[in-house]
Amino acid sequence: TTVAAAAVASSQPTATARQGGSLRDIKLLLLAGMVALGCVALELHCDGRLKEALSTVPEFDEALIDSSPDTFSWRNSRKHLVDLTGIGPRVVGSKENEVDAVHMIRNALSAIQPRAGCVVETDIQRVSGSFHHEGFLGGFTSVYSDVSNVIAKISWPEAGGESVAGDPAQPTPPAVLVNAHFDTAAGSPGASDDGVGIATMLEIARVLANGPALRRDVIMLFNGAEESNQQGAHGFITQHPWANELGVVVNLEALGSGGRMHLFQCNSARVARLYGHTTLQPYGSVIGHELFRHFLWRTAATDYKTFLDYGPPGLVGFDNAYIDQGHVYHTTHDNNAHVSDESLQHTGLTLLSFLRGLDESSAGFDSPPVSETEVDGGGVFFDVLHIWWITYSFSTMIMLHTVVGLAGAFVTLWAFNNRYTEAASAVGAEFATLLSAILSAASVGLVCTVVAP
Repeated sequence: TTVAAAAVASSQPTATARQGGSLRDIKLLLLAGMVALGCVALELHCDGRLKEALSTVPEFDEALIDSSPDTFSWRNSRKHLVDLTGIGPRVVGSKENEVDAVHMIRNALSAIQPRAGCVVETDIQRVSGSFHHEGFLGGFTSVYSDVSNVIAKISWPEAGGESVAGDPAQPTPPAVLVNAHFDTAAGSPGASDDGVGIATMLEIARVLANGPALRRDVIMLFNGAEESNQQGAHGFITQHPWANELGVVVNLEALGSGGRMHLFQCNSARVARLYGHTTLQPYGSVIGHELFRHFLWRTAATDYKTFLDYGPPGLVGFDNAYIDQGHVYHTTHDNNAHVSDESLQHTGLTLLSFLRGLDESSAGFDSPPVSETEVDGGGVFFDVLHIWWITYSFSTMIMLHTVVGLAGAFVTLWAFNNRYTEAASAVGAEFATLLSAILSAASVGLVCTVVAP
């Protein structure tokens, strides 16, 4: 009896410990579930704010859109999108791409009636060439013949003259390039990839031609060969005379359909900062930039990389894309039904606000960077709940990572050396695990920044 009682007594602490561990696991699972539900709720809330915000800005008011020629209209953009997707899939080399889509875009540009002082020039480029994709899909040489580009140049000669009249030695501000492609993947109508980009640019061209004069020219490349590995972009940036005038590039892409445009590549902290300051509900993250910079460029690329690789030295800019509803990407389901009116309006306002903000900015955009050190890789940028936009340099990032790493190491040592009670030990271990994860991510980021090419 005495032995049995002792055995029972000795087993009670073990059973209690097990019960405590199980209870702790349940609490952690509940906490994880609450965090996951909170993230879903926040995302739904942010998506709802897109409609709320666009329904309250003047640009979304029907009466104002109908009466103001220099206001972006999603209705006009929608009409262009319907006209373009109505052609059907537009594979490079097909009649739909080389003839029908080119005529549709050229006719839309010809219908623009610019106000006095604004000049809209158009050019149809049929270009041939070749270039080597080093490392991309194992490396290969791309050869192309007579691919089609439609190019529009919007300029304000009088405004440009006034901006440099006081100092004849000061060069005219470099032009900004806006690019989207009208070709599609085989079998896809390409509403988001990249019909929305084309439709947005056509409406932006109309708005700029009827709005206040800008100091810098805006060159719009309606690109006819992106899905064939950026052949249209290469033909323009290496052979068209307007390519030599560029200082800033904006690329419109899609990896999904609808929602907000997501900034996922940017090679200048100045550009990233300006984007956040001018954009309605900015959306983006440096994570995409680092993935494309170090890994994804071997299996996926956009025109943005081609512009930077073959364009004028010091070219800066960003790449943004739709990422919602990724299941429709490059499929027959990439149609107009998956592109909301709010998405069209948000895309137009984002681009228009950036172009006007770029023209008004004093952040050194009036002359291209003259050295590679000025093209700083974009620094770190990300949004918080689509409300706040955070941007800081790589040097600041290294400092923050160092501080977090040292703090993580300190707390980890404290947790393992100061186990005063079981509860304190558990809390310390969990906190140490969290900081260790942050430390690991910071270490990887630091290595990529310092070591990787």
